[in-house]
Amino acid sequence: MSTNTWKSGLCSCCVLPGGSEACVLGLCCPSVLYGLAVEKLARPHECVVGGTFLGACLVHASCGICATFIARGAFREKYGIKGDCCTDCLIAYFCDCCAVIQVTLHESA
Repeated sequence: MSTNTWKSGLCSCCVLPGGSEACVLGLCCPSVLYGLAVEKLARPHECVVGGTFLGACLVHASCGICATFIARGAFREKYGIKGDCCTDCLIAYFCDCCAVIQVTLHESA
């Protein structure tokens, strides 16, 4: 069982350095922020929900909730963050922007 947690809460995006900028970008243009986060997550020769910045932006723009759900699970797996797919699905559905901001801040912190 994983014991790590997210570096910021779902609704505390301004706590970490760079949080204010991520919050504004996430609320105004979440697909771009999602693209930046996924590009950092993807390892060479691996496609993670878009894989590249442009691909991830397009995937999120066309199906944001599904993309966020899948990427959030990949981030949890990479960093050993506790959680489950049901929680990821609910967070992506009800608060997609906040989920994208949280993932981005965790990756950059």
